[in-house]
Amino acid sequence: MRRCYLALVLILTARAFAQVKVPPECTVEDSKRAFDAVDRLKSWGAVRKFYKEYLPCDDGGIAEGVSDSVTQLLAGKWEEFWRLQAATAGDKRFQGFVLNHIDATVSIESLQAISRNARRRCPKRHPEVCKKIDAAALAAIKESQQ
Repeated sequence: MRRCYLALVLILTARAFAQVKVPPECTVEDSKRAFDAVDRLKSWGAVRKFYKEYLPCDDGGIAEGVSDSVTQLLAGKWEEFWRLQAATAGDKRFQGFVLNHIDATVSIESLQAISRNARRRCPKRHPEVCKKIDAAALAAIKESQQ
């Protein structure tokens, strides 16, 4: 009986480890390329490409640069919101990536503009994502003021 139990535990443990996906690491070379790529984040397509290629490098100064780009797009290019919606529609993780980059590392003025855009200019078909964007901007404003 003990042997059967031990065998079952070993099989289940091995199976669990086989299903775990280890995220790739950000190598020094990846970090350099990611740092350079941040300067080219002028569209939602570029942000999406960065997300796919350099997600493991999204930390520190690189992450701050991504936040700056994401918030510039949301504050100053709201007319391209449809491109963001198209990119996030089938990928909730990418949506989370964007929302996480609406943070206190950017100016309060940008965050206020994002909140205004999300409340006043949201397409009627996408109120859920606009509410999330507004909530992220308001939380970042609150954090900035502490």
